[in-house]
Amino acid sequence: MTPERPLTPALLAAALLAWPALARADDFEAVDGISLPYRSVTISSPVQEILSEVFVQEGDPVKKDQLLAQLLNEKERIESRRYEKLLEKREFDHEASQNLLKDNLLSKEKALAAEAELELARVDYDLAKATLEEKAIHSTVDGIVIRRYVEPGESVDRVQPLFEIVNIDKLFLQFYLEPRLIDFLKKGDRIPFQMVDTPGKQGEAEVDFISPSADPQSGLFRVKLLAGNPSHEFRAGVRVTAKFAVAEGDSVQKN
Repeated sequence: MTPERPLTPALLAAALLAWPALARADDFEAVDGISLPYRSVTISSPVQEILSEVFVQEGDPVKKDQLLAQLLNEKERIESRRYEKLLEKREFDHEASQNLLKDNLLSKEKALAAEAELELARVDYDLAKATLEEKAIHSTVDGIVIRRYVEPGESVDRVQPLFEIVNIDKLFLQFYLEPRLIDFLKKGDRIPFQMVDTPGKQGEAEVDFISPSADPQSGLFRVKLLAGNPSHEFRAGVRVTAKFAVAEGDSVQKN
């Protein structure tokens, strides 16, 4: 077995460049896995309505809270304006009632009634605003639109998928490992990997999750590595190979 030796940047670089030689080492075992997006979300419609406008295409980068699409909202806009004006009137009435109460020109009961009407007007206005805001479809994450399921003019149902967005600024690399490999692995360990279809694309990922429970059918443990991918050099949904130590102390780097 290869004796344990301190890790240096030069040694790490040599290990990544000399992948074929590393693959033959008895102290490591190559395991195939798959790359997954750091985040993957489906944006759905909260209500049933006609789709008025769509502002993004497949492949477009989007930011969290960015407007993606607009449902028809004419009735909701009118209702919102109506309750806004009603709220303004109730605020005026409440202020006037407070002034009259101070001058003993209005009973306390009528002043309380004006205050209650003001609170109800606020509730009605907030509900109208919320109903209007439901007609605007926003992104919940930073990412890239990879699916657009609808076109303007279509009728959409409640919770119907409209867009699929993924964030690949980081990637999860998922593997299923035998117990003998799990024994020498811990969260925070750094593991070299390479893309199967493009061996020249290599990198290093950190152990992010080790399942405490084996799959009941295979007896394997699910492990997820987290790899930085700010330039989107690595793709999601493709096969990846990583080297896992079969003896304690043989992982590329320990935190």
